[in-house]
Amino acid sequence: MGLASSLLQWFPNTSINDSPISQASLSAQKWQALNEAKHRRTPLILYTTPEHNGQGYQSLLLKTHTKNNTCSIDMPHPALPSDHLALPKRVYAVIKSPGSYRHWEIEGELIERAQASDGPYFKLSINNMQFCDDRRRQKRFCFKENTAEVCCTPAMEPPIYGDLDNISLGGICFNARGNLQQSDAFYMAHQGRKSSIPVAIQLNSDDKLRVELEVLAMQVIKKPYLHTRVRAKFKQLTSSQEHILAALTQKSTEAV
Repeated sequence: MGLASSLLQWFPNTSINDSPISQASLSAQKWQALNEAKHRRTPLILYTTPEHNGQGYQSLLLKTHTKNNTCSIDMPHPALPSDHLALPKRVYAVIKSPGSYRHWEIEGELIERAQASDGPYFKLSINNMQFCDDRRRQKRFCFKENTAEVCCTPAMEPPIYGDLDNISLGGICFNARGNLQQSDAFYMAHQGRKSSIPVAIQLNSDDKLRVELEVLAMQVIKKPYLHTRVRAKFKQLTSSQEHILAALTQKSTEAV
């Protein structure tokens, strides 16, 4: 089965305007989505608030247990406090396929911390799971690999280079070489959301846009090479920067 057809199976056969999925069909579809996410090692992002505010913890699905509506999940990163019983038991999770804006949202509870031969894990009891289709306020431009370069210049660290995946007036998504979780600047920007990363976006040989980014999410990917997928929003764009961005994206889309 090809990747495209497999991804279509991962999502329910509904459109934005379709009526909500019935409870009877949702049960089968949610386990299919969970098993696909487990097979593809799609990140499971955990939050402690339904609004997904604050710090997100990245985990992976290890096993699904349909009989009791639970999943075994990997120990989240960054590491949770040593006394996990002090954590809120109610958690909210998101499963989003890379490169897509459609996602599943999960409401559940951490009911057990267990130990397996290959390490500790949590058991997540699923109370509710629903399919969502993001609606973007800004038009997003996508780029082919190696057609637009991103250069990050965090303070007190060497430059970090990557390839731009997509961009809008709200922010960007890019693939940076290496593991950015080992970068203190990116780690602090991701966890605290108070610091920003200076970035230069080179869309062609002549034009460059310099902005500052607030890091929203980081996903370390090991194949086909070690890189980090970064999703970030612009800290602030001036009117002149917005005009530059609009002109650059227009040039680039015409070129491809």
